[in-house]
Amino acid sequence: MLATSGSVVNGSGYLNHNERKFTRSNVDKLRIKDNVVLKSQTVEETYQQLFSDTIEVYNANQKIASRRKSVDGYLKDLQENAHKKGAEKPFYEVIVQIGDMYDCNCINNPKEAERAKQALTEYFHTFQERNPNLKVFHATIHMDEQTPHLHLDYIPIAEGCYKQGMQRKNSLSKALELQGLGKHKNQYDNAAIRWQEQERKALKEIAKKYDFEIVEQGKAGEKHLSVQEFKEKELQRSKEIERLAENIEIKSTLGFHKHIPVNELTRINRLNQLSEERKLELNQREEMIENKEKLLDQEIAKAKAVQDASADEVQQLNTRLNQIKRELELAKEKAKEKTDKLEKLEERLEYYKIINEANEDKIKRLKDRISDMEEDQSQLIEEKISNRMAEFTKELDLPVKFTESIKGLIVYAESNGKAAVIETPVVKDMFTYDDIRSKYPNIERVELMRSKFAPERKVSSRSSGKSKEFTR
Repeated sequence: MLATSGSVVNGSGYLNHNERKFTRSNVDKLRIKDNVVLKSQTVEETYQQLFSDTIEVYNANQKIASRRKSVDGYLKDLQENAHKKGAEKPFYEVIVQIGDMYDCNCINNPKEAERAKQALTEYFHTFQERNPNLKVFHATIHMDEQTPHLHLDYIPIAEGCYKQGMQRKNSLSKALELQGLGKHKNQYDNAAIRWQEQERKALKEIAKKYDFEIVEQGKAGEKHLSVQEFKEKELQRSKEIERLAENIEIKSTLGFHKHIPVNELTRINRLNQLSEERKLELNQREEMIENKEKLLDQEIAKAKAVQDASADEVQQLNTRLNQIKRELELAKEKAKEKTDKLEKLEERLEYYKIINEANEDKIKRLKDRISDMEEDQSQLIEEKISNRMAEFTKELDLPVKFTESIKGLIVYAESNGKAAVIETPVVKDMFTYDDIRSKYPNIERVELMRSKFAPERKVSSRSSGKSKEFTR
C-alpha cells in the first residue's frame, strides 16, 4: 500500500478552466483528451431544476407584483452580491486529490495515476449520498496536469427551515446544518470545517480500496495567504525539499537508504503534497487575478467611452440649456404681455357685467310692464267682445242661450236651428267653422254676421254653397 497524501480543499469555481475552454501553462494540451467529465450541466439549467417550483409557489402568495421573483433574477442577485462578506455564492467548488507529483505523476507514475483516477471517480459517485443537500451539477477529473485531481461543483440547498419567503434557498451553512454538522461556533469550529474533515475521512477510506494510505494533512483553518506570501512560503518549502532530497540522495549513495526514518519520508510527502496544493491554489489565484484585470480593463475602457460620450453630451446639454434659457426669457415677455392684456380684458368684463346687471333690471321692468299691458289688453278685448256681443244680440233681437270661445271664434247666439257667429281678428283658419258645425249638429249653417262688429272677409268656396245671409 502506497503511503501518500490526499486533500479536500475549496476551489474557486472557474468552470471555463475546468472545461478547458482556456488553459494555463501547467496544462498539457496533448493530454486534455484524457480528462474525465463525470457530470456537465450549466448553472442556469440547474437553478431552473432546483428553484422553479418553489419560486412559483412563492409568487402565488404575493399580491404585490413587484415582490415576485424569477429563477434568472434569483441567480442574478446571488451573482451580483457574491463578493459581499457573508453572502451566499451561486455555487461552490471542492478540489479533491490523491497523491502528489512524485508518487502519482500522470507521466512518470501512470499506474498510480490511473488508480488515483478510479478512486476519485468512486468519491464522486458516493458524494451525493453523503451530502444530499449539496446538489452536484459539474464534475471533472483532470489528467492533463502533473497529478490527477477532481473539480466538483455543487449548489447547497436548504429546505424546511424557513418561516417566510422562499421555502427552498441557496444556503451553505443551513445545508450543512441540515446534514447534521452543527452550527457555526468560531473560525476554527464550524460546519464547513467539520464537513471538510468528514470528506477527508471518506476520501481516506475510499483510497484504501485502491491501495493508497493517506497520511495526516495540515489542519483545517490554516491562515489564508496572499499570493506574495504564498510564493515566499513555497520558496522556503522548495528549498527544504531540495535539502531533504540531497540528504536522501547522499544516504542512498552511501547505502543508508534503508535507515531513513518513516516520519522523515512522511514529512517529505506532506511537504510535496502541500507544495502541490499551494501551486494549484496559486494558479487559481493568478487566474482569478488575470480575469479580474481583464474585467478591470474592460470597465476602464467602458468608463472612458462613457466619459467621452458624457463630455459630448454635456456640451450638447449646455447648448440646449442656453437655448432653453433664451426661449424662457421670450416666453416670460410674452406671458407678461398676455397678463397685461388679460387684466385689461378682466376690467372690460367687469364693466360689461355692471352694464349687464343694469340691462337685466331694465328687461325685468319691461317684462313686468309688458305683462301689465297684456293684462290690460286682455281686459279691453274681453270688454270689447262683451260689448260687441251685447250690441249684436240687441241688433238681432235674439235670446242669448250661451257664449263660447272656439279657436278665437265667439259663438254667442242660437235659436230655432239658427246661429250667429262673430269672428275675432286673430282667426285665420276658415276650417274652424266646420269644427263648430260638427260640435253643434243643430246649427244648419254657420256664417259670419255682417254687422258693424265683424270685419270684412271673403267666404270660402267650401262653405259658399251652403251659406246664406242671416236676417231677422
